[in-house]
Amino acid sequence: QLHRAFSVFLFDNQNRLLLQQRASSKITFPSVWTNTCCSHQLQGQHPSELDAPADIANGTVPGAKHAAVRKLQHELGIDPAQVPVSAFRY
Repeated sequence: QLHRAFSVFLFDNQNRLLLQQRASSKITFPSVWTNTCCSHQLQGQHPSELDAPADIANGTVPGAKHAAVRKLQHELGIDPAQVPVSAFRY
């Protein structure tokens, strides 16, 4: 079954891209340098991480943006106040 996922490319004010290296213990692509982070939206989160078809069609995708904020904090310890949902582009 298909499922939604997201990928974050985080740039600083000097337009430098934050990359991370995947763990060597990963089954797929171990030790590979990759985007800032990626993951999947989760059910039951507040605020909701699930996007309605209209949100996907019009590119607002608030659910994916909230999921990205959550994952940046979880994986990299980035304070959500530093990455407001309004700053994400789809």
